[in-house]
Amino acid sequence: MFRSNCSGSGPCTSFSIVHIYRPPWMSSVSNFVDELADIIAMLTTDSCGDIIVCGDLNCPGPDESSVDVELTECFESLGLTQLVDEPTRRLPDVANLLDVLATNNAKLVNNVRVDNADCLSDHCLITADIAARALKPVVSFTSRNIRAVDAVSFEADLRSSVLFTQPADKLNAYVDQLNDTLTKLLNKVAPVRSQRRPPQKPISKWLSIEAVAAKRSRRRLERRWRTTGTEADRSEYRQAYRKTNQLINESRSAYYRQRIHKAGSNHKRRWKLLNDLLHSHDTDKTRTKDENRHLCTAFSNFFTDKITNLRNSVSDTMRLLPASLPFHESFPPHCGPIFDILLPVTADEIRKLLSSSLLKSSVMDIIPTSLILRCQSVFSEIIAHLANLSFSEGRFPDKFKQASVTPLLKDRSLDKSVLSNYRPTFNLNFISKVLQRLFLTRFQPHILDSPNFNSYQSAYRPGCSNESAVQLLLDRIYSTSDEGRLMLLVSLDLSAAFDKVEHATLLKRLSCSFGVLGVAFSWIRSYLDGRTKSIRMGSYSSAVTSCSVGVPQGFVLGPLLFSAYTSPLSTIAKSHRVFQQQYADDTQLYVALSPINYFNKLITLQSCLSSLHVWFFENGMALNPSKFDANLTLSV
Repeated sequence: MFRSNCSGSGPCTSFSIVHIYRPPWMSSVSNFVDELADIIAMLTTDSCGDIIVCGDLNCPGPDESSVDVELTECFESLGLTQLVDEPTRRLPDVANLLDVLATNNAKLVNNVRVDNADCLSDHCLITADIAARALKPVVSFTSRNIRAVDAVSFEADLRSSVLFTQPADKLNAYVDQLNDTLTKLLNKVAPVRSQRRPPQKPISKWLSIEAVAAKRSRRRLERRWRTTGTEADRSEYRQAYRKTNQLINESRSAYYRQRIHKAGSNHKRRWKLLNDLLHSHDTDKTRTKDENRHLCTAFSNFFTDKITNLRNSVSDTMRLLPASLPFHESFPPHCGPIFDILLPVTADEIRKLLSSSLLKSSVMDIIPTSLILRCQSVFSEIIAHLANLSFSEGRFPDKFKQASVTPLLKDRSLDKSVLSNYRPTFNLNFISKVLQRLFLTRFQPHILDSPNFNSYQSAYRPGCSNESAVQLLLDRIYSTSDEGRLMLLVSLDLSAAFDKVEHATLLKRLSCSFGVLGVAFSWIRSYLDGRTKSIRMGSYSSAVTSCSVGVPQGFVLGPLLFSAYTSPLSTIAKSHRVFQQQYADDTQLYVALSPINYFNKLITLQSCLSSLHVWFFENGMALNPSKFDANLTLSV
């Protein structure tokens, strides 16, 4: 048997090819099928990719277009599909199907053809198209051996540094001190090292030490058996790979069991775990350096042009609008307490935030998140001092305003070669996200308590979710149905809504409609101003561009700022006596209809839609017509 491992792009990330020749005089078909099943089971256990089985198996079936029944049953039990369905060996008086091409992923292999190859052999030539290209054999990268860092010594070094002995009394100066100190200490305890290695297989992350040792032993016994060919060595090898398969399965179970236990009652983490378990992340790791460099530029231009074109389209439409909305509808006046101070931060508050933080790192981090979480005591004090400088000055650190953007496919079923099928995800400095979370804990209660906040916005609020949005909608539908009336539901969707939030309009709305003033207002203005981004693909990044508009995905404050920005929608709907609710950038409007008020309600809904249409354009946004939907519910 000959085995070849390849990597592919397209339907799968990797696959194994098993090329087999079975001489006609070999052991019975039953014994051959048993051994084949063991081998395929071993490969599928060892690898997370797909598998292709091909070769001359010499197992003809009852007719010229089939293989032996036992082989067919073996393929079916392993989830393999036999793609050859015509004779592959033709003689004047007989024809048989002896050569097979089977795979567990029919999308991987296309255009299977059987050709007589000008009769060069009594066997036909089988050709097929496989969506694949060779994986780069070696990956070059730089890293630091963070695991080898002694946390106690590292904390002691930090406490004896200028961060504690001579801390700067200005925010940006202190951030510079922090970056310089961390860089020097990391270079001392975990210097940057350049390495080259083959791409890591997905399975490696959860293999136990025993499973790794068993795999090495199995491979050694396999080589010995192939050298000697004795039955004793073959028997010992088969026992070894059955034991190895058992250990691999146990490793996988233990790994996911630990992750499930660690997730606890956190539903978000549990759903993410289930998604990892049930769906493969089909990322293409075979791009060349030139391809990554080209994609960085292409995505950067595409995302920038997309927002520019949408804003130009909105500006052109604004000139055609008959009239503007009244000021009190677009900027409802604030009533209630103002938000103009930011309470000091304590080290205990930081420690609680760090304890609940996920172990995620970004290319923008000066120090890995794992080391910050291991040294929570000292970093709680450092971040507390940094946050207090930030809040007292009403300024967000300039060094924390740059983001690395990763394009993510909106849906796995979409074409990967089309740039519009991707959305930008912003990766930020970990400490900057902690700083945003500190501000959020002070800012969020004020916004949510404001009468101008849309109380029917179900996203990004404690105690609300898509479930509560669905429950509210169903409750109103059932109530209307019980009254013997119809309900007309109109669903609206915005194009790139988060990326088109106008900063000047947002700041004006926060001050006029939510009473955000003083140092709190200055902090948000600083947080929005001067932001930059660059697209990152592999080890390459595009040129840095400005973010003068939007509160993109990845910003901790983005969701709440967007909700505040779009809150006037509830005021407009209420002024037309139309029910509304929102989930993020999705808006639903509905009216109850009866034979008496049918016509008047439709006019009211149309008037409300017209006002919302004007509001969207006045605020730099545009509806997505392809996702506009209207439904009429009937009482039964």
